[in-house]
Amino acid sequence: MSIITKNTLGAFAAGAVFTGVAVVGLNAISHQRIHNGIVHNGIVESGDHAHSESGQSNQSDGIVIEPQSDNAEDRVVVKHGVIASQAEKLASAEHDHHHDQMNESVEPDDATNLNSDSMHQLMSLVASVRDSENPYNVGGVSEEFARLLSESPELISEVMEQFGQLEFGLDKEILLSMLIDSSMMLGNNEIEIQAMKMIGSGNYDHDDGLYVLSKEIGVRTAQSRELLLNKLPSLSAPEQVHAVIESFVPQIVAAEEKQKLIAELTPYLNDPDDRVRGSTIKALGTWGGQEQVPTIVGGLQDHSGDIRHASAVTALRSSVRSDEIKFNLLDIMNNPSEETDIRQQAYYALSNYTLDGQDYEDYYSFNLELAEVTGHAH
Repeated sequence: MSIITKNTLGAFAAGAVFTGVAVVGLNAISHQRIHNGIVHNGIVESGDHAHSESGQSNQSDGIVIEPQSDNAEDRVVVKHGVIASQAEKLASAEHDHHHDQMNESVEPDDATNLNSDSMHQLMSLVASVRDSENPYNVGGVSEEFARLLSESPELISEVMEQFGQLEFGLDKEILLSMLIDSSMMLGNNEIEIQAMKMIGSGNYDHDDGLYVLSKEIGVRTAQSRELLLNKLPSLSAPEQVHAVIESFVPQIVAAEEKQKLIAELTPYLNDPDDRVRGSTIKALGTWGGQEQVPTIVGGLQDHSGDIRHASAVTALRSSVRSDEIKFNLLDIMNNPSEETDIRQQAYYALSNYTLDGQDYEDYYSFNLELAEVTGHAH
């Protein structure tokens, strides 16, 4: 388990998540690659194709995010996309709030005023980060933001409308980060639901921010998947198409729904945009089965480094296995002319296979090579 401070933006293997510790620009989020892990919707893709703001990154089965405090109870454990202690804190805060209000009657006007005050507090938190010395570090402000939404969940729709109305800029980026954090901390899909309503309305097609939010939190309900699949053909901006495809978090669903999703996404393998093609390979590889071997092999042999990297990520994350995939991963790992982070990703993906003889020797040799570069063996 690795320990980092809250001023670190990191990505971690084995299911770590984007914590919103640092605010990243909308375009940067769409393209970010992080050492040993690309972050999105609760899943980390192993690989070196990204950078943290601090230049740090870690690989672990769990992460402890340590606040600027010596109080061990304040630590937050993130494992497989779940922030357990944050959810408990929010539930406790909500319980205390209701207990304090149990014997008080709230008139309609009072309730309106309370919501107005809470909304003002939420947007004040955004302003406080914007006006701070480091507006790219939301720190513990996201916890307060999530707590207010937990106490007044009816404000989620208002906050989302505010997000949709904001022009591109720092305030929108800060609010995006806080919404991503809050979606995880609240432990429900309310922010996802509101985002889907807004995307489905067609009134925010100009706003890439909603699509980035969808990609970062992931969609996990059948209704959300259906809405995005229906929306996909009408989108022309590669950034939005890429974000929608990245939004489909692998779930256990009925075979019919799975086959529909695969059929709808397959044409995007021929998209001229590398981001779209790469996200499609990952989606098909993780949602599909052995029939996707040619998809992954084709990606590993692609002329684009981004596509080769995405395909190696898919070979690691998916359950699809074949000798042909293994041979192509070995070719990439053993190719000194290949980009180092792509070779490294192929090396990780080969952990899914049994290696012997010369293949094992090559694998072990690359491990030593990595140790020289990173300072530790894998």
